[in-house]
Amino acid sequence: MKNKKGLSAIVSSLLMVLLVIVIVGVVWGIVNNIIKDQTDTSCFGNYGKIKFNNDYTCYNSLTNELQFSIDVGDIEVEKLIIDLVDIDGSESIEIPTSNNPKIKRYNGVYGETILLPAKNGGKTYVIKDYGEIDSIRVSPFINGQRCEVSDSVNEFYDCALMVN
Repeated sequence: MKNKKGLSAIVSSLLMVLLVIVIVGVVWGIVNNIIKDQTDTSCFGNYGKIKFNNDYTCYNSLTNELQFSIDVGDIEVEKLIIDLVDIDGSESIEIPTSNNPKIKRYNGVYGETILLPAKNGGKTYVIKDYGEIDSIRVSPFINGQRCEVSDSVNEFYDCALMVN
């Protein structure tokens, strides 16, 4: 009778392959959970769906007001963050807002309730008392998360020059 103390080569190879598959599965599960926790897809694919309408975005030198128009594409947003950037830094305005004495709807009154543009719609707003603004940026707020800047304007024409 032969002395059988070792495993055959086929059985040991099969055990090694099975062990590698189990280790890869465990590592994949851990890494997948870490990645899923760190990434939120709320903002993914929404870049550029909120834009300034440059035809209605201008600075009025007579009234010292900045007029800007925002078009919202096929996207649902909770609010918009408007960043007003000047040489000293930036200040943000949230839309919707109420009782803000520095923003109004176009042809509205300062301090009124300001609403978001509807999905696939647009609205024009006017702001005052922010000094000389170098640029304006808009960021959507989706599912409780502020997304990246969707659009910005760095140059403004003078609205007062366009009036007949």
